[in-house]
Amino acid sequence: MSVKVKRIIALGVCVCLLGVAVVQNVRSNKKSESEPKPTAVANAKPLDTENSADEFFAQARLERESVRAEAEALCAAVIADSESTAEEISQANAKVEALRVIAETESNLESLIAGRGYQQVLVELTDDGQLEITVSEAEIDEAEATAIATAAYESTGISIDNLCVKCFNG
Repeated sequence: MSVKVKRIIALGVCVCLLGVAVVQNVRSNKKSESEPKPTAVANAKPLDTENSADEFFAQARLERESVRAEAEALCAAVIADSESTAEEISQANAKVEALRVIAETESNLESLIAGRGYQQVLVELTDDGQLEITVSEAEIDEAEATAIATAAYESTGISIDNLCVKCFNG
């Protein structure tokens, strides 16, 4: 299979994932204006969405997985490309492994925080070491936010300076 065909396939996968994200976004924007907006704790960034909690968490997970699948597809295309250099293949393999570690870390931390009694938890870890934790509560006190941040630090080693705890009330 030629490089051009592989790139076209990878581009097609990306376009499909983008289409799914757009459809989910359109669905979420059809919510009535009368629904209450989410609130956030004082030390967290406010969420700018009007979705219910279940829709918000489902959409956020879908977007996270779409981005991750796109990155994995691009890496797979590089790895499968007979014209890729050994360094490019090595970098692609390293990226795939990093994506796997990030996904596992997010999943483990979501389970750990959900164990504190939260119905929904979303953890997003970026390549540059930023960690966002969103819980399905109208608000939490500073002690609980600190407990979540401490659990995240102990689990991941990520500095509390690179961590944000958000609340969602859908």
